[in-house]
Amino acid sequence: MPYTDAYGNVHTDADGALTVALKAVCPENEVHTLTAQDMELLPDDMYDYYHVGDQISCGTYEVEFLREKASVSLNYDKNQQVKSGSYLQEVELTYPGQTEV
Repeated sequence: MPYTDAYGNVHTDADGALTVALKAVCPENEVHTLTAQDMELLPDDMYDYYHVGDQISCGTYEVEFLREKASVSLNYDKNQQVKSGSYLQEVELTYPGQTEV
């Protein structure tokens, strides 16, 4: 199945197995200081964990506050999601030093 990447390069698995590796990168040593506006983004059950003025990693901010996610679709235009029996596997990403998922 051919696809075009973000740089305009066409890739296909017509001549052999195709492996695609994706990586989400957040600044490693940067922190985000929580504001009152940030707290409004949190669901009620998370208020006990974070407070205005707390410093958290950029990755935590993007996942917990901005609700960033990554997903894979077999056909994005038709909203065809990965189903059981696919070679695609759902995984949770963890990072060195991360204590919670």
